[in-house]
Amino acid sequence: MNNPDSQLNTNGIEQKNGLPEQKELMVSFLWLFIPASLLLASIFYIFSTQTEEYELQTTLIREESALNSAAELTSLLFEQKLSDLLVLAEGEVLKNYLHDEHAKNWIRVAREFSLFARRKPKYFQLRFIAADGMEVVRINNSDNVQQIVPKTALQNKSSRYYFQESIKLDEGDIYISPLDLNIEEGVIEQSIKPTIRFATPVVDGYGEKRGILILNYTPDELLQRIADNFKALKGNAVMLNNNGYWLLGAPDEQLWGFMYGNDKTFAKQWPEAWAAVSSSEKGTFLSDDGIFVFHKAYPLNRENLGTAENIEKTVETIESRSGDRYWIYLSHITNNLIADLTAKRMVVATVITYLLLFLVSGLISVFFARNNVQKKLAFRQLQQYATTDWVDRSCQSARIG
Repeated sequence: MNNPDSQLNTNGIEQKNGLPEQKELMVSFLWLFIPASLLLASIFYIFSTQTEEYELQTTLIREESALNSAAELTSLLFEQKLSDLLVLAEGEVLKNYLHDEHAKNWIRVAREFSLFARRKPKYFQLRFIAADGMEVVRINNSDNVQQIVPKTALQNKSSRYYFQESIKLDEGDIYISPLDLNIEEGVIEQSIKPTIRFATPVVDGYGEKRGILILNYTPDELLQRIADNFKALKGNAVMLNNNGYWLLGAPDEQLWGFMYGNDKTFAKQWPEAWAAVSSSEKGTFLSDDGIFVFHKAYPLNRENLGTAENIEKTVETIESRSGDRYWIYLSHITNNLIADLTAKRMVVATVITYLLLFLVSGLISVFFARNNVQKKLAFRQLQQYATTDWVDRSCQSARIG
């Protein structure tokens, strides 16, 4: 006699209360798979969050490294400019002219400057300017062609800021101008020529200040290498001066705004970021508009000036007079860019990791569900055999009785 609660279907599949084995297997599978899926989803969420943070941190480290390289490149390219300036200012040819302003001595100075310009093509102007602001010797260096400017074409530069700042200095002091555009006869030279001026006082053998020596240097090589460096950055990279004006990386109409009377600056567009940038040498600033990574660079690294004659004694002066001469290399990682950077990694993680975990959890759930159902069926069969045996023995006892 069969257990009234159990029966075999036409295919010989064990049923309990009309519940097929396949259906019971599905229920058991879901009881295992759903909690496992929730657990895996939690693990995946934690993994995804950590992956996003890792991707962002990796990007920030790369940005900081690239900006640091740009700052080091700046110092490296300018290290020699100081020694070039002092070599000319202290040269015997110029000293002889100061003691005897004969025409032949003027020619010797002009020739020495011209030869120097030929060897140093990045200096597009070399000038000795007298104490009253009048140019005495001037060499124009264009396309590696040196021109000794006639005395009749020399100009008075007493009103120019770089002369007024330089003439105040003592012997051996160095003046470094801001990076701006070259001006000739009161107008900006076309095409524009980014310029930095290095100047130092010139004294005669009696220690009397007779004027200044000034080198006009075009940092085209630096700007190009910085622009190439910016290409490796993920964020929107720009170069700023110490007043927050764009020098590189912005649209043309925003560049060199201080030269054209344009008051639009990074400082005004991003005041909170500028407050952080202007108060630190380097760092990262997190704002509602994204992340700003920045690094200040100085035209001359005063820590690497060496021990050449007249350099050691002027380090302190250079620090005090040119400490505000710096540029800022900055990368702005916008919120949209952050989302794009993390989304790429998230898509890969979702497709590969989650599907893999989903498949593994499904296989494990199927294995345990089948094992669980088989155990239940075996237990029911034992119950059925025990019940059938008991009924048979009862019937036999009844017949005997």
